[in-house]
Amino acid sequence: MTRKILHSILLMLLLLAGLSACTDTLLVQDSERTLLPNGDVLLKSEVSVQGIPQVVTRDIDPDGLVITNIWMLCFDKENCYIGRREATFETITSDDNTTYGLSVGVPQATKVIHIVGNLSLGDFNAPVGISENTLIPSLLSASGRMTYWARHEFADGPANFSEVKLLCNQAKVSWINN
Repeated sequence: MTRKILHSILLMLLLLAGLSACTDTLLVQDSERTLLPNGDVLLKSEVSVQGIPQVVTRDIDPDGLVITNIWMLCFDKENCYIGRREATFETITSDDNTTYGLSVGVPQATKVIHIVGNLSLGDFNAPVGISENTLIPSLLSASGRMTYWARHEFADGPANFSEVKLLCNQAKVSWINN
């Protein structure tokens, strides 16, 4: 009798161990977000570059028009820097308008993202907590390479967003005249 109970207990333990071994530890998905193992939120989006006007006042390396990297500079609700993440991306279309599909994990506290392409961040060491208004103007593009930029703000934390238009070596300026 004791042997049957012992076998039943062992069988139940093996069954329990087998069921728990089949869980997915890579992604946790709720209704709106996918969480990565490090706690970041997975974002997927499309970014595009409008046809680039010909610039005749300076020499640009022909390879400079191609996007080689896309970085996300993340800021919290107080517009304080909380980190950077490099996006993986692929070219989707290539006409007058080049579109890239991107995927990146960002911190859950992210409320504002600056999407920058072709920015050399090799010696970039901004301290966490620095203001968005201080950090972004201090960024410099590499010579001979076009830099692309956009800013996106989330209402309720990071979530997938639709297509974003990247600006080329320009700043976005808004003027409100009351």
